[in-house]
Amino acid sequence: MSPFKKIIIFSLISALAFMIILMFVVFPLFGSIREISKEISALQEDMVIFENDFIRANDFQKSYDSLEITSEKISSRLISSSVPIELIKFLEDAARDAGLTIEISPAAAAGSSDQFLGFSINLAGDFANTMKFLGKIESGSYFIKTQRIHMRRGAQYAGQLMTSLEIKALTKI
Repeated sequence: MSPFKKIIIFSLISALAFMIILMFVVFPLFGSIREISKEISALQEDMVIFENDFIRANDFQKSYDSLEITSEKISSRLISSSVPIELIKFLEDAARDAGLTIEISPAAAAGSSDQFLGFSINLAGDFANTMKFLGKIESGSYFIKTQRIHMRRGAQYAGQLMTSLEIKALTKI
């Protein structure tokens, strides 16, 4: 065999070996790398989704805690519909602090549902003290809405003002 034929045969065998190695080793290796890359990408996407869910869960927990505190504050401003003692005591204290005499009686809360409790209040005192009382109940710690106010001069004592109020207070459900 001539050296030229040996070179051609060696080149053909080398090319064939290279093709076999390429087909059975390199291409499957690239395929495996491609599959592993897809899996890594999917895991990274899952990790981003998990991190976002974790952040949202933490934000929700903070919001929940804030809402729970707000709910407690609101609940403390509602009166008990069965025993409105705290509200009556508040009204009596506000009238006494303002220098007024007060009479409180239950009344229907006009145009409202079971969520409101109505009261009729009669006050006796001067105008400035009556306005002080109204300011206290408006800025007080209960959800109170004044339905009607009627003022007239007192018949018993000169300079005294007789005031009739109808209020409604928001109750706990």
